[in-house]
Amino acid sequence: MNLRLARFTILWVSLILFSNSVKGYTDSDGNKLAITISETISEITCLGNADGAIDITVSGGVGPYTFSWSNGATSQNISNLAPGDYTVTVTDTGDGNKTKSETFTIDPGFYVLDGANDNSKDVGCTYDNDGTLNIVITAGHGPYTYEWIDEDGNIVGTSSNVADITAGTYTLNVSGFSNDDVQCFVTETIIVEEPAPIFTVTADITAVGCNGDSDGAIDLTVSSPNNNPPIKYDWLTTGENTQDITVLFAGEYVVKISQGSHCEIHTFTVTQPDPFVLTATPTNLLCNGDNSGSIDLAIAGGTGPFTYVWSNGASSQDLSGLAAGTYDVTVTDTNDCVAFASISITEPAALTLSTTQVNVLCNGNSTGSINLTVSGGTGAYSYLWSNGATTQDLSGLPAGNYSVTVTDDNNCTETASVTITQPAPLALSTTSINVDCNGNSTGSIDLTVTGGTAGYTYSWSNGSSNEDIGSLPVGNYSVTVTDAAGCTASTSVNITQPNILSVSTTQVNVLCNGTNTGSIDLTVAGGTPDYSYLWSNGATTEDISNLAAGTYSVTVTDDNGCTTSTSVTITQPTALALSTTASNVTCNGSGDGTINLSVSGGAGSYTYLWSNGATSQNLSNLGPGTYSVQVTDGNGCIANASATVSEPAVLALSTTKTDVDCNGNSTGDINLTVTGGTAGFTYAWSNGATTQDISGLPAGNYSVTVTDAEGCTASTSVNITEPSVLAVSTTSTNVLCNGGATGSIDLSVSGGTPGYSYLWNTGATTQDLNGVAAGSYSVTVTDARGCTATTSVTITEPPVLSLSTTQVDVTCKGDADGSIDLTASGGTGLYTYSWSNGDIVEDLSGLTAGAYTVTVTDAKGCTASTTVTITEPPTAMTATYTQVNVSCNGGSDASINLTVTNGVGTLDYAWSNGDTSEDLTNITAGTYSVTVTDDLGCITISNIVITEPTALAVSTTKVDVDCNGNTNGSIDLTVTGGTMPYTYSWNSGAITTQDPSGLAAGVYSVVVTDNNGCTINTSVTITEPAPLNIAVSKTDASCNGESDGIIDLTVTGGTGPYTFDWDSGGPVTEDLIGVPAGTYNVEVTDARGCTATTSVVITEPAPITITEVVTDAGCAGGAAGVIDITVAGGAGGYSYSWSNGAMTEDISSLAFGNYTIVVTDSNGCTASKTISVNEDA
Repeated sequence: MNLRLARFTILWVSLILFSNSVKGYTDSDGNKLAITISETISEITCLGNADGAIDITVSGGVGPYTFSWSNGATSQNISNLAPGDYTVTVTDTGDGNKTKSETFTIDPGFYVLDGANDNSKDVGCTYDNDGTLNIVITAGHGPYTYEWIDEDGNIVGTSSNVADITAGTYTLNVSGFSNDDVQCFVTETIIVEEPAPIFTVTADITAVGCNGDSDGAIDLTVSSPNNNPPIKYDWLTTGENTQDITVLFAGEYVVKISQGSHCEIHTFTVTQPDPFVLTATPTNLLCNGDNSGSIDLAIAGGTGPFTYVWSNGASSQDLSGLAAGTYDVTVTDTNDCVAFASISITEPAALTLSTTQVNVLCNGNSTGSINLTVSGGTGAYSYLWSNGATTQDLSGLPAGNYSVTVTDDNNCTETASVTITQPAPLALSTTSINVDCNGNSTGSIDLTVTGGTAGYTYSWSNGSSNEDIGSLPVGNYSVTVTDAAGCTASTSVNITQPNILSVSTTQVNVLCNGTNTGSIDLTVAGGTPDYSYLWSNGATTEDISNLAAGTYSVTVTDDNGCTTSTSVTITQPTALALSTTASNVTCNGSGDGTINLSVSGGAGSYTYLWSNGATSQNLSNLGPGTYSVQVTDGNGCIANASATVSEPAVLALSTTKTDVDCNGNSTGDINLTVTGGTAGFTYAWSNGATTQDISGLPAGNYSVTVTDAEGCTASTSVNITEPSVLAVSTTSTNVLCNGGATGSIDLSVSGGTPGYSYLWNTGATTQDLNGVAAGSYSVTVTDARGCTATTSVTITEPPVLSLSTTQVDVTCKGDADGSIDLTASGGTGLYTYSWSNGDIVEDLSGLTAGAYTVTVTDAKGCTASTTVTITEPPTAMTATYTQVNVSCNGGSDASINLTVTNGVGTLDYAWSNGDTSEDLTNITAGTYSVTVTDDLGCITISNIVITEPTALAVSTTKVDVDCNGNTNGSIDLTVTGGTMPYTYSWNSGAITTQDPSGLAAGVYSVVVTDNNGCTINTSVTITEPAPLNIAVSKTDASCNGESDGIIDLTVTGGTGPYTFDWDSGGPVTEDLIGVPAGTYNVEVTDARGCTATTSVVITEPAPITITEVVTDAGCAGGAAGVIDITVAGGAGGYSYSWSNGAMTEDISSLAFGNYTIVVTDSNGCTASKTISVNEDA
């Protein structure tokens, strides 16, 4: 491949040049020197540039000099030179005009590609792109820049080497630096070639049926000039090597067709229909809760005809009469391609009214107000109150009921009612309590306030600010009450008091001491009747009687609780007093008693009356008994007394005894009790004793005589006994088993006194012994009186029962090959066996590791036990594992890492999936069991459950943009399955939330990634309505003042249905008919609240006016009158109708009289006027 120069890009380098004025020079002798020229050459910077320069310096000769250059220049210095030779001739101005010529050479500039190597490679296969562009630069130095441009002007690379190049001509723009550090540019053309094609290739391409499907196909037909070798196919896109390929998505498919050393690359495109897209234009509701919604469904892409399945059961393309809600539609085209859309029909928020009110402050005033708050619906609102007001809020209201109807821009209405209340009239009532007692300050006034507004304040004439006042003296009191609203009411109350309370008394004293014959008569005056009385003796009557002597005080309380007190003393004579002295009967039944009586007090002149009839003061010769006497004094006062004459009781004896405790002892005693008689007793026993009680007695009979202080006597006798002799006998049973305690001793006792106690040498206190070991036992028996007897017994036992064992331990942990050999001796022959594992044989085999206890029983039931522990290796072979579960549903990236410990020798693994390796990798979800066996044949089994998350799934609901150009769309994304938490990557990089809002119309796609990196994607189309637009057609008023104008609106875009607001409160229809001239403003609001406005001017013609010029009729009876009229205004094209039948504008030959003209314009508008024609007098 050869390089050839194509064009150059010039880099200009600015040089600082200078020039000197040239003067003549002479030598030291004054002779003029010869002209000499010296030069400074600036070479060209880059090959192809013309930026060379030659600067010369001239000396000698006579200046000034002239210059002539071979390129025609006449300046001293020349610049902007291309490569080449330049000659200058310098001429001085001296005599003879001496000249001097010299030639200078400008060399070509730096060439970046000087010595460069082109290592580019041609394409291997026809139509392939495996060519390369490569240039190696050696001139100057870098950094070098590269720009490769193909035949279409596209930049295909910016480095020295570019791969994947198709055949063609490429332009290289390259720069580098000369050794003088000047950057130079050069352009080069390089051609990449390819083999000439030999195949004739045609393709029958089957397009994809539905956008995104994979039912495309390519059927190739290939012919070649040669039939040998066979043609081969290599589809680079799919990896297939067949001639034809199927099951294709839309896109480009590249095939390499080869025959021998020749190959060609051919590219084919499988197409598909445009995306099957549904665009729905919803018309939202005018008023909350109605069913005026509709959906206009537009279809793009797909292949008609289409079928429609709506979530509400409809099958039409568009829907109407809809309530608010979400409507899903599935559309299927003729190729069975399916598109889905979800459309939301919205409704305005419900029109809601709330009120706050200020009620009337004072009854009868008009200070009420109502503040109305409106929300929802579609503003602006209009208001109509029941009192005719049209403002939003009301004030200056009297009490009453008020209702309001609010209408929004969609003519939706809502009503609310408010009751303005007023307080009841402020009213005062009082309840007073007058002063209770004269001179007190106990008056009070209880004020009751009703009506008004609670939160009352009080102002009393005595300065009090309380509601109620108390502790009042007599007087007049007034009060003014002010409620919380400042309303007032007043009243007054008079407080009175009673006269002073006073008492007086008369009395009668007591006749006899201690009686209650006194009385007091009480008189009360003043205070407030009725009176109550409280005497010191508890009486509550006005007067009291039947009083004993003493001081009596009384407190009188009137009806108001006022009190006064006084006291009265009732006197009496001294008490009549009696005393007696009695002498008792000396001996029981002798009758020699006496009583002496002494009397004092009373009124003297005593008389006596005894209970035995005697009237003397004293009594004698009395038997036992009680004697009473009544003494009466001179006032008839009586005193009573009594005296008792007694005699001793009959002298009597009783005994208790203690018999002899043990046979042959002297331990008896007798205890003697004496009653009656007169104390001071003496005793005479039959054994000579003189004490009351006797003791230390042997068995026998004893008698005693007792004499009292008066010489009276009584006798009795007592017999002392003793028990029989105490005796003990035994029966014993020996111990059954050596070391046991099954022996017993049965003890029999007789004689002595029952109630025996026992004391064995073991410390036991029972009569018999049971459960005793072998040995000697002695017992002492004590009867109820402490008499004792002793005996002893010997208990025997057999030799010891003993056991011995030999054992064989378990070979491997968990096996059952252990055994025990048992030998028993001692005890009493014929042994039986009971093992802890339930066996009853002497020896055991086939045992697992553990402790085994055996109990051996001999013929007498004696037992011996021993425990044998069968051991096994200390640790069992165990398998542990760690697992990594499947990360994404349906995946196969799980693994199990198994670790086995305590196995012996080589381990074998048997997995349930047939694997025999230790660990498993790249497995799917499921249950895996593994059996591990060591060299001893021991096994361990593990079951591992590999889990996977549920399939990642996503669903969406959306809210479309309400008005064209708004950004209030939103998407609600619901994600299930996978492994939380999720992350969200939307095609708008600014959105990272799950549920984006504030969206403009457009297609939003999202990739959801779970915590394991599993992904799922979906897309949602947010739509918006077309811009709301108003077109106007109008008809102006036909006649001045007429109301027959018409405005016809046509609204497009937005979301129907539309509402219309003409001139803020005018009609709400779409079109206006029968309107007068004027300017009409309308605001159109669609179902989503989007608005557009326009203004329409209805015009009218000017009024029709008639002006006239009249010529009179002349002489009386003449007919020379003329009426000449001029008509203006209206629509022109007038017609005329005179009352005399004429149809012309003007009329003549008129007699005296009135003439009426009616003028009609082309619109049918009329004007009339009556004109008078006069005649001469």
